[in-house]
Formats: sequence, C-alpha cells, structure tokens
Amino acid sequence: MTTDEGRDAQGGEMVLRSGYAVDVVDGGGHEVLRLRAPDGRICLKIALSPSGPEVELSSVGLSIVSDGDVRVACDRFEVAAKRGLTLATGGDLRAEAEGQIETEAFGQRHRARLGDIALQANDDVSLDGERIRLNTPQPLTPQGKLPPR
Repeated sequence: MTTDEGRDAQGGEMVLRSGYAVDVVDGGGHEVLRLRAPDGRICLKIALSPSGPEVELSSVGLSIVSDGDVRVACDRFEVAAKRGLTLATGGDLRAEAEGQIETEAFGQRHRARLGDIALQANDDVSLDGERIRLNTPQPLTPQGKLPPR
C-alpha cells in the first residue's frame, strides 16, 4: 500500500515513476540510504555512521567529466578491470612510489617513439633473459607497434 506521495506506508520506501525505489533502513546502529532498481538490485547505498558516510555505487556505466582537476585521496586505491585498462594523456605521465614499482604481464613492450629510453639505478642493474639481443631491431607493424614474438 502506498500513500499519495509514492511512499510505502509501512517501510518508508518512496517508489519513483521509473520503478526505482529509495528507502532508509536501520543498518545496526547507523542509517542506510538505499536506491534500488526495479529488479531489486541495490544501485546506490550510503551508510551514515558516526565515523562518516560510506558510499557504494553499482551501475552499468560511470562517467566523470570535469573541466578542472580530479583528485582522489585515500589509504589504498585498487582498480580491477576485466578486459583492459588504458591511461592516456596529452601531456607527461608520471608514476612515483616511496616503495617499489613492480609490473608483471605475459609480455611487455617499451618504446620511445621519439627520444631516448634512459635507465638509471643507484645500485646494480640486472638483466636476465633467455637471449639478450642488442642492436637487432624488429620491424614495426603497419599500426606502428612491435610485432608479437
């Protein structure tokens, strides 16, 4: 049963014309604001606790557009992409860490389209491979990429 305002008379739920519903529930000592899709999935959850709000978003797509800077500050930042990840910039890209930077992949290619590749270490430089090929260039593919080996 709903009231004239689209709110469920028993649970405080407000059903929108689109079929999405908004409600507030007790989350065990804090309030939780939920936005549910017509099929029951929770799309947005905001838990209001004494230490601050916690936001969880689940959607088919997410876009952030800003004419200015976008900054994220947190303890730990993780990205899990199922099919790929692209970082692109019209300027310089800088990765910096107080600890180590480690990359791992099935294969890796590093190419400078114009200019040098410079490696510098305070201590030893180790290079280990089945074959170390120096000055044996491989032709680029028509797309300007190194061919797979």
